[in-house]
Amino acid sequence: MVFSETLVQHCLQDPQFLAAILFTDETCFTREGVFNTRNSHVWADANPHGTIVHRHQQRFAVNIWAGIVGDQLIGPYLLPPRLTAPVWALFLRETLPALVDVQLNVCAGMWFQHDGAPAHFGAAVCQCLDDASRIGGSESVH
Repeated sequence: MVFSETLVQHCLQDPQFLAAILFTDETCFTREGVFNTRNSHVWADANPHGTIVHRHQQRFAVNIWAGIVGDQLIGPYLLPPRLTAPVWALFLRETLPALVDVQLNVCAGMWFQHDGAPAHFGAAVCQCLDDASRIGGSESVH
């Protein structure tokens, strides 16, 4: 609720505010084809024969990140198969700045959005975001 109210206030003050938010997400693609098991459901009434394949002899996973700022797609970028807070902090510190190729005036007021994945809230990540907000003058929300 607080986020929604804050977003509305910023949009009222600046109609271009949404264009300055870097919306991001990552997902893991596997041989099983189940991208995010928390969002994958089979309802018996809708599909009584639905199944989800769980095991294959050879397993693999590809973890992909992408972002959108304004009308610009950033990525996709191949992440390590296991995303941890230190790995995510390293991505934010060293990789993301090179991927974000937008006008300087957009970067100065850019907000960074990501979801509540456990890797996004480790101490290394919070420190990285705090450091970036102090240097760049942009706002950081954990």
